[in-house]
Amino acid sequence: MRKKTFLKMIIPVVALGLSGCSANKYMEHFSPVANAEFCPSDIQYPRLIELADKEQLELLLRDDNYVLIGMSSFYDLWVPRIFVVDCAKKYQAELIALSYKVGETVKESTVINVPTRETTYHSGSVYSAYGSVNYYGTSTTYGSTPVVINYKNTYYHQSAYFFAKRKYKNSFGVYFQFPENIPGKVDARTRVAFVAPNSEAEKKGIKAGDIVQRINGKIVASFEDFQPFVLGEEKIHTLEVSHE
Repeated sequence: MRKKTFLKMIIPVVALGLSGCSANKYMEHFSPVANAEFCPSDIQYPRLIELADKEQLELLLRDDNYVLIGMSSFYDLWVPRIFVVDCAKKYQAELIALSYKVGETVKESTVINVPTRETTYHSGSVYSAYGSVNYYGTSTTYGSTPVVINYKNTYYHQSAYFFAKRKYKNSFGVYFQFPENIPGKVDARTRVAFVAPNSEAEKKGIKAGDIVQRINGKIVASFEDFQPFVLGEEKIHTLEVSHE
């Protein structure tokens, strides 16, 4: 009876350990994506929101108060929210936007070796010319018994987007995407990264992906040409773009 009780107690403990997570998946899969300067945050509890749909994420990406500094996406067992908060603190994000989708529920199994102990009782007599002696004793044999544990795990598509406060803003409401320095890439044009909602740029019909030609009537072709407007040293009054 004691052996059966032992097995009933150990199996739930082992199964619980199988479903837990030790490594921080959000940190493992974090990718920095910042394309603008931002204000590092040192707040203890970053703001956390659950994304209802893609439109909500697009609004955040177009919010000129924030800049996306990184993201993390993976398919795994459910990871508690405390891990994404720790990741946000590490990379000094102020806002976290989360989304998830339930994946498959998978039947899985594992084998554990349960310790066993067997006691053998000995007794008998020893005879000699002087008489006989009775003896009694025990011996213990230790071993293990393999036990198969069957369980179910549900996996989730989990994504997190990390935002920080934008360091430089402009009243025109347009932000730029500069060409990446990739060998063999011939497109060196600067494009509109996004347009802030209800901004002057949006009213002028400027859209993300437009190619920037002139700012305030001057041709802009290099990062040095854009720098005064990116850093807020000069104000954007007019912007000429071409559409693709």
